[in-house]
Amino acid sequence: MSYKIRLSTQQSYELADHMNAISNKKLLRRLLAISLRHYGYPVKEIAALTGVSTKTITNWMKIFVEKGFEGLLETHYPKRRDSILQ
Repeated sequence: MSYKIRLSTQQSYELADHMNAISNKKLLRRLLAISLRHYGYPVKEIAALTGVSTKTITNWMKIFVEKGFEGLLETHYPKRRDSILQ
């Protein structure tokens, strides 16, 4: 499923504020993906530019649509299983 992202003026300012305040590269990639999708870039191109899979980009879009910036910038997912690669 392809999620369309259309940011309001307020959301655009919020995105810029988050991008200036965050130094975590992984979170910046998520914000960049939202920005690129807002400007009409296809998911495949965003995946190539950010170095993640199209599935990951789609998941980020879904999270953003459902939970906004709060959900997108969350780094711990309580329902996720623990990694076996410890």
